[in-house]
Amino acid sequence: MVDFNAEATVSSSAYDILRVLILQRRNDVIDAIESYLKIEEHSTPDTNIIRARMFSLFLEIQAMLKRKHRPDEYESIKLLCTDKDFVKLQDVFLIINEFLDENRLIRIDTKEIYDKTRVSKEDKAKGI
Repeated sequence: MVDFNAEATVSSSAYDILRVLILQRRNDVIDAIESYLKIEEHSTPDTNIIRARMFSLFLEIQAMLKRKHRPDEYESIKLLCTDKDFVKLQDVFLIINEFLDENRLIRIDTKEIYDKTRVSKEDKAKGI
C-alpha cells in the first residue's frame, strides 16, 4: 500500500501514486480470488471479499472506464462488479484487466521487435 507519510510518496506525481494504487487494488482482487479458489474445494465460501475488492478497483478506475466505454458497457461493468456470482466477478475482473492492459498500466511486453538479420531494417529502426 502507498505510504502517504513517506518522503518519496510526497515527491511523487499524482499520476504515479494513482498507478500504484490501481496496481495494489488489482493485486488485492487477485489475492481474494486465489483465497476463494483455495477454500472452494472444501467448502462453500461467499464472494463478499472478492466483491468488495472488485468494487474498490472499479472505484479507482471508474472515471477512466466511463470515458472510454459506451454508456451501456460502463453500466454493465458497474453492475458486474457488485454481483454475488463468482463466475461473473471473474469475468468482470478479466474485462478490467484487459482494459488496464490496453491502457498500458499492466503491459510489460512493450519492446519493439525488428529483424536483426536485415541491416537496412535495423538502420531504419535506429534512424540511421
